[in-house]
Amino acid sequence: MCRGRAVEWDANKDPVRFVGTDTDISAVKASEEELQHTHKKLQLALSSIDAGIWEYRSTDNSVFWDARQRLIYGVPLDLSPLPRDVWEKSIHPDDLDDAVRKADEALVQRCDYSLSYRIIRRDGEMRHIDSHVSFLHRDDQGYSLVGLDLDVTEDWLRSQELILANQNAENRNIELEKTRQKLENTLLYDTLTGLGNRRSLENLQKATSLNPSIHKSGPAVMLMNLDGFKQINSVFGHDAGDYVLRHTADILKNVNHFDTFPVRTGGDEFALFLPDPPDDNAILELATDLIAQVSQPVNYQGFKCRVGISIGVARTDPDVGDSSQLLRDADLALNKAKSTGRKRVAFCEPALRNEAARVKGLGDELLIAVERREFTCAYQAQFDMQTGELSGIEALARWPRRDGFIRQPSAFLPVAEVMDLIALVDKIILEKAVADFQSWNKTGLKVPKLSVNISKSRLRDGNLINDIKSFDIDYTTLCLELLESSFLEEYDPYISNNLEGLKSLGIEFEVDDFGTGHASILSLVRLEPNRLKIDRAFIEPIQQSQQQAQLVKSIIEIGHLLGMKIIAEGVETTDQYDILRGMGCDYCQGYLLARPMSFAEFTRKFTV
Repeated sequence: MCRGRAVEWDANKDPVRFVGTDTDISAVKASEEELQHTHKKLQLALSSIDAGIWEYRSTDNSVFWDARQRLIYGVPLDLSPLPRDVWEKSIHPDDLDDAVRKADEALVQRCDYSLSYRIIRRDGEMRHIDSHVSFLHRDDQGYSLVGLDLDVTEDWLRSQELILANQNAENRNIELEKTRQKLENTLLYDTLTGLGNRRSLENLQKATSLNPSIHKSGPAVMLMNLDGFKQINSVFGHDAGDYVLRHTADILKNVNHFDTFPVRTGGDEFALFLPDPPDDNAILELATDLIAQVSQPVNYQGFKCRVGISIGVARTDPDVGDSSQLLRDADLALNKAKSTGRKRVAFCEPALRNEAARVKGLGDELLIAVERREFTCAYQAQFDMQTGELSGIEALARWPRRDGFIRQPSAFLPVAEVMDLIALVDKIILEKAVADFQSWNKTGLKVPKLSVNISKSRLRDGNLINDIKSFDIDYTTLCLELLESSFLEEYDPYISNNLEGLKSLGIEFEVDDFGTGHASILSLVRLEPNRLKIDRAFIEPIQQSQQQAQLVKSIIEIGHLLGMKIIAEGVETTDQYDILRGMGCDYCQGYLLARPMSFAEFTRKFTV
């Protein structure tokens, strides 16, 4: 591509000297062929989210719709020219004026725009459309409109179901409030099931503690939780849920293995108090029988409602001598049963109590650590796979103990999540990482990009943007990594406002561990992240597995189609590096090139 202009003229004003540039655009021409190869892949990605593409050109009033667009609108798939007004004629009459007005306003302003409206297909079916349109200037003095139309009918239907479910819940809350006074008068019984309530269970425990069992092991409690009960309420309604609760209560009332007292402790949780159980084998036999009975489908108004049940068992500990401890032990056992796959039974063992005590102790330490800002960062370098140069770093959370041992994130972040401290930990890590980043810049060590993990809780923080604005850095050098993105598929005004505000500052976003978590194509389209990280679990086998290698290549190609740069993590061998580089992967990190390092180690290694 040649560009030039005259810079000197003679007395007759004829040009005598020119200055120009020649640009090699071979890569551009080569990319045109590559686009043809990736066209089918793009169509596959679009079809997975029910999206069609269209274009309108002002120069000749021509309209082009691709096959997916024609399918969505019910237009014949042949390539016959489409009339100029094909779009307007498809829109639901009640939505037409508003949609046309918004589109015309955008055309006057020469800007991109988005619309939501309904269409009536030629077969009479109504569909809900989200349309996203880009305004493009053309060299021939005209313009083009390029649009992406998403069929969101199924999402709309689900939202209506949720609205209906919320209405049902609100109506039930009104009914519950009306009966509150009655419930206060029935202190010992659950009015829905007729079983005893939590207070009656406490009374039973206290009474039994005054009359020791003839068996050495003492009384026991079986704490039970229904698996899948929330889905019954969501799908069939709360009446069906009540029916299942009463059915479960009937099963507990008819236990005839030995003396038992059934209780509904609240919600979908039940308990059996066993004042004098024979032994653990007898309890296990009873629990197994209850799991089998509750798992049988329940017929409700012609529908089969299916739930399961998980059971935690605790026996009196003579060394504790606290009746309230029995229920706490049963709760520990229940959590173990649910964590091992549900529809299981688990007995409370000393190890469970020790683990609960350890977690509580860790939680207490965590509170102090947050107050004292004891967290620090390790840094793992990222490299450009084509040049081999440093392209950025990822900040990794670390919690140093006083004895010198460094806690990894997996050891404390789950506890921080439970204690609602994860946003505070994120805040401290980000501030530490930015401070180190500023130090490198001041000393001449230029790191192109700083990546820091950010949680859902932190993204809902109303102070997030102001906190980041207080940093004295170039915002375009900061990238926030989302460890999960499924929550982006549901609208959250706090998260949405923060995302828009951060993007307006030039901050980039990255979806971490793609392929192993909950990130979907839809969440990627909605977030429009700048980067996509491929989890190490996909990278490790690409040398031995052609299928795995092809999968990684497809992820890279789809990411590029969506305009994202790709980072491969866990690169540990030169063969992996060479394969990924050949696939067009943009960046990588892993032990092959650099392990996680402290601030000082990173400074020494990369300071020239």
